[in-house]
Amino acid sequence: MAVKAGIRPFRSQFCQRMTAMNGLEQNDFLYWVFHPGMLFGSSLTWWSPGGRRPSRHEGLDLCLYAGRSGLIHSLAAGMLVPAFASGTVVGMIDDFLGQSIVVLADNDLVIIQAHVSPHPAIQPGVRIQTGEAIATIAGPGARPSGLLPHVHITLGRPHPGVD
Repeated sequence: MAVKAGIRPFRSQFCQRMTAMNGLEQNDFLYWVFHPGMLFGSSLTWWSPGGRRPSRHEGLDLCLYAGRSGLIHSLAAGMLVPAFASGTVVGMIDDFLGQSIVVLADNDLVIIQAHVSPHPAIQPGVRIQTGEAIATIAGPGARPSGLLPHVHITLGRPHPGVD
């Protein structure tokens, strides 16, 4: 894979499943593109008109990818979202772009996959398997101007004693 100087491809198993599930490998996918506001801990926004977040970003936003043609592409509403890890769905939360799926993974991590439209079978108490299609990227809804469809992923370890 040819990569521009100073750029390292981000290729986790989740990302490989996401690109394969949506046919992005055949559709020119080369590597993910991250603006600073898409990264964990950033205080910046990555959508127009820019600026600062009210609090630091608590996850990673997958939205943009570079193609072999040299163009930058964005994910589209309706693309499939695989489960990050096997576990049990413990919550569903409405967010400003769609819903967030909260999973207690088999390794005791809490995983939140946000800004999605969960498949109807995905409900609290349901077991999911790594790589299983659990949702699609949420449609436009009340999306702020310049905010593209994306998947937000947060991982954490619950504090002892917190339900």
